[in-house]
Amino acid sequence: MRQIAFRDFRLQGAKALGKVRAGEVVLLSGRQGPAYFLIPVEPGAMEAQEEELKTAMALAAMRESWRRAAAGGLADLTMDEIDAEIAADAPASASHPVARGALATVPCRCLRHARATTLMSGRNPYL
Repeated sequence: MRQIAFRDFRLQGAKALGKVRAGEVVLLSGRQGPAYFLIPVEPGAMEAQEEELKTAMALAAMRESWRRAAAGGLADLTMDEIDAEIAADAPASASHPVARGALATVPCRCLRHARATTLMSGRNPYL
């Protein structure tokens, strides 16, 4: 894998893209560190590669969630503790699935419940 600064990519982008076409992975980085991967696409396998990319991105998001949960002392919560916290903080809005008592049957996509689902199940509810 080759790492290229944004500034160099602006000046020599065609050369970097040629490396990608040849099968090499290129990592673009800026002042704040690595930012983007340029990866080659295999003709005829684009859909499969897109699914693999989505899976890799979801795993990266989960790792970040797990890291934050561990740093905040949340990684060892049981499902009962999470349910109790959600119930104690449930909004009074009748349109919210928790308020309707439908948490088990209607997936809630609010950030609080997504965090609990991600921490406990190891899956990203947004995928």
